[in-house]
Amino acid sequence: GDVSQFRLGIVDKSDQADSGFGNVDVAEILVYDASLTQQEMDRVGNYLSKKYNLVYFRVNLDVGSETRSAAVAKRCGCGNQWWLTPQCNTSYGPYCTSGTLLASGSTCQNTDGQLTIDSGQGAIAQGPAAGGNRLSIKGYYVLPTDLDPDAEPGILGAVGLSAISSQDLVLSSQYLAVSIGYVPHDCKVPDGTAKCLPADFVENFATECRIRYIATSGTNDATSACLNWTAPSPTPEIQCKTPAGIGGGQDVIIYWHGIPTVLNNFYKARKPVIRSVKPNQVNYLGGTTITIQVCEQNDWTIA
Repeated sequence: GDVSQFRLGIVDKSDQADSGFGNVDVAEILVYDASLTQQEMDRVGNYLSKKYNLVYFRVNLDVGSETRSAAVAKRCGCGNQWWLTPQCNTSYGPYCTSGTLLASGSTCQNTDGQLTIDSGQGAIAQGPAAGGNRLSIKGYYVLPTDLDPDAEPGILGAVGLSAISSQDLVLSSQYLAVSIGYVPHDCKVPDGTAKCLPADFVENFATECRIRYIATSGTNDATSACLNWTAPSPTPEIQCKTPAGIGGGQDVIIYWHGIPTVLNNFYKARKPVIRSVKPNQVNYLGGTTITIQVCEQNDWTIA
C-alpha cells in the first residue's frame, strides 16, 4: 500500500476534536519495500528484542514448519515443545514416536534429529586452547528452511533439487555465525552472592563458517506417515574453525541471522602442555620478559 496513507498512534476521529491520539512511545519504525517472510519477521523480532531488551519474542522452532528460522535439535515425538507444533501428529514424520518403523526399515531413535558436533578429535568435541581446528555441526534441522527463497518450500528447504546453487550457499553462509563460550563459575552457583549479568558470558566466535552439506534427498514435509518418512541425506552440515579459548564445559552457539541456538556443555578446550619457562627466576622489581614454551597437537608454539 501507499506509505503516505499509513498512520501510527492516531485513530481518525474527524468528528471529534483533539481525540484519537494514542498514549504511546514509538522507539523505532521499520519500513521495507516488500512483504516479509515468516523467517524474516522472526529475525526482525530477534533484532528488536536484543536492541530494546524485550522480555520475549516469538521464534519459529517447529521442525515440521516450512518457515523455521533457526537450528533445532529434535527428539522423537512432540516433546515438551508441543505448543510450537499445534498440528503435531506422532503418526507423521518428523514427529514419529521412539521405536516407530520408518521407510528405511529402521526405527525412530531419539538421537536421529539431534545436533552433533565433531571437532576431528574423536567422540568428544574438543580442541587446542589456541583454536584453529575444524568444527563440524551436523543435524537434520541445523539449517533454516529458506536457503533459497525461490525454491519449493519444505521443512528441509529445496530438497533434492538443483535449485540451491553454490551462490545461494555462499550468500546464506554470510548470515551464519558460531561461537564457543561459557558462563563464569560464580554465575552457575545457586544462591551465589555474585550478581551475574549477560555481559559476564564469555563468547569467542569461530571463523570461516560455511554450509558444507545440504540434503539432496529425504522427506521434505511434515505430513508423510512414518512408514513413508525418509531421513535427509546427506545429513546437513556446517563447518567452522574454532576460536582460542580455555576450559571445559563450554557452550556452542549457532546463530542464523542473529537468532541463537545454544548447545550446552558441548565443547572442551584442552589444556596446553607447558614444556619450559625461561628464565626460571626474575628480579622482584619486574620488567623481565618471560618465555613460555607449550605443546599442542604435537606443534611447538611460543607464547
